Amino acid sequence: MLFRVPEPASWAMMLVGFAAIGTAFRRRGAFIAHAA
Repeated sequence: MLFRVPEPASWAMMLVGFAAIGTAFRRRGAFIAHAA
């Protein structure tokens, strides 16, 4: 089976999206820890 490799722009957008989600979760976790 052949899998198409996404173009570099798609990889970049995907990485930026995952980084944003990770940052949001880390900030939310830190906020909850400080609020408690």
